[in-house]
Amino acid sequence: LRSLTVALFVAFVLTYLEPKAFYQRLTRTLDGLVGVILVTLILSLFGYYQEVGTVFVIAAILIAVLVIFLLVMMLRHQRQRAGLLLVMFAPGCIAGILVALRNIGGLPANFWTVDLWVITVVLQIPFATLVILLRIREVDRERRAIAAQAQAQQGFLNMIAHELRTPLSVIDAATVNLEARLEPLTLDFQIRFARIRTALARLNGLVNNALAENRLLLATFTLNRQPTAPSRLIEEACGLAVVDDVHELRVEAPSDDRPVPMDLHWLGLAVRNLLDNAIKYSPEGGLVELI
Repeated sequence: LRSLTVALFVAFVLTYLEPKAFYQRLTRTLDGLVGVILVTLILSLFGYYQEVGTVFVIAAILIAVLVIFLLVMMLRHQRQRAGLLLVMFAPGCIAGILVALRNIGGLPANFWTVDLWVITVVLQIPFATLVILLRIREVDRERRAIAAQAQAQQGFLNMIAHELRTPLSVIDAATVNLEARLEPLTLDFQIRFARIRTALARLNGLVNNALAENRLLLATFTLNRQPTAPSRLIEEACGLAVVDDVHELRVEAPSDDRPVPMDLHWLGLAVRNLLDNAIKYSPEGGLVELI
């Protein structure tokens, strides 16, 4: 019982304080001593208590001393948490040391070496419950803060994306009017207008991509599946892909081009993102295949 109590006690302290970032060597030492405690527990169950009893006592004393030292050191990093644990566990650690010294014959059996440890353990139960409740409250507060921050970021992104739609619509309308005024177009103008339309389509795709995450998280979101040929999906995705001079895009037409149910918008967005990532994360160039 004492072995399990010591192991759970150390695990509780290390989990709540998270001291590894500040005192990695001390944390590893405590983990090793807990391992020794558990080994002595197993050997005791097989009838070897007399052989390992002294080792258990020494390990327990070292754990109590190191935990008190750790709590004192952690006051400079996490004053509230470390102070609470110090008030809660320091009396029990001291009582545990007295019990251990009694077990090896260093102190006589009396109230301080027998009953004090039991009393401190009983008194620690409500304190431990309080610490757990406080930790749950902290985790909930952190979760709410992260959710609020994510919501604020998404709201800002949505605002920017919606604001971009108006100038993009103006540019698109102006391009159509200009193209109509210049008809018939020379080959050079045809190429330039084609590039403008591709760029506008890509910008609109980026805006839709920015809004996609928020829409996908909505409970009311549904896919609009319509029978669509895979070749059309490939044509939609490749038409908006920006391939620079150092990359080569190779597209293999599907052997079976029968229409299949799909949401062309969302599936096309996913394929375009894959193409963009393939180009973006191969800056030295190379072959990008869409099969």
